[in-house]
Parts: sequence; structure tokens; C-alpha cells
Amino acid sequence: MTDELKRRKPLTRKTPLSRKAAKRKRLPAVVCAIRGCRRRPTAIDVCVTHAKRELDRLCRQIVLARDGRCVSCHTFGESSPLQWAHCLSRRTLAIRWSLAPPNSTMLCASCHYRFTMTPEDWWDFLDEWRPGLVDELRKLRREAIAAGEKIDYVGKLAELREAAA
Repeated sequence: MTDELKRRKPLTRKTPLSRKAAKRKRLPAVVCAIRGCRRRPTAIDVCVTHAKRELDRLCRQIVLARDGRCVSCHTFGESSPLQWAHCLSRRTLAIRWSLAPPNSTMLCASCHYRFTMTPEDWWDFLDEWRPGLVDELRKLRREAIAAGEKIDYVGKLAELREAAA
């Protein structure tokens, strides 16, 4: 039996092993106008991520010009910088950039932190500051969620650019 094992030839492959060529990733025909971004753009030249970023920037400018100070403690940002704060969460895009009714305001960093840590105080403050605002925003949010409507980024950008001018 051992002589028989010694006489056998080593196993060989009939076809040699070959390395498969790496598949090239296909890029979309059109990419975002922002340098380095390879996402597909919306109707405008930028992708959804950069459109949201531009909408946030414009809305913050508008609210800063409108309020100009912390609406809670009335400081102009001397002790802590002013921050753009939302009455209801930014998560719901239908009301995220809402100017009428306003879903955002300016708060100094200390007030923003305080209201973030104690939401009950925030709701009480909103009821004193603008009675009925929270109910109106919640109604708009419910309607948008029920309708399942998509955000028109082009229209929203045009609206905010017009308001900022």
C-alpha cells in the first residue's frame, strides 16, 4: 500500500487558477455639483444632502435676521453664541424650514442646552411666547405625514432665497 501511494502523481488542476478582474463601479451619469460628492443630484445641481444643508443655512440666516437675539433671555449672544433652535423636531422635513408658522427661533447656547435638558420648560416657554404655535405645528406635521408628500427642494430653496433677499 505504501508503494502504491509513492507511485501516485501529485494532484494537478486541469485549468489554472486565475484572479478575477475587479468590477469597476459605475458612476451615475450626472453627479452632485459639490466637489467630491458622487451622489445623484435632485432637480437642482446638488444632491438631497447638500440641498438640506443649503436650506438649513438659508433658514438660519432668515431666523437670525428676524429674531437677532435669544428669545428666552434676550441677550445678543455676548455670554454664549446664538444657535438656531427648532420648536418641533427637525426630523419632519415638512415643517423643518417652516417660516409661517415659524418652527425655528434663535436661542443662546445656555438657553438651548437648558431647554434641551428640560423639555417641559421648553413647552411652557413656547406656550407663553407664542400661544397656539405648537398645536398649529403639530397639525401641519400630522397632515404632512398622513399625505406622505415629498419635499420639493427646488421650490423650498427658491422660497427661502426670496425670503433671505
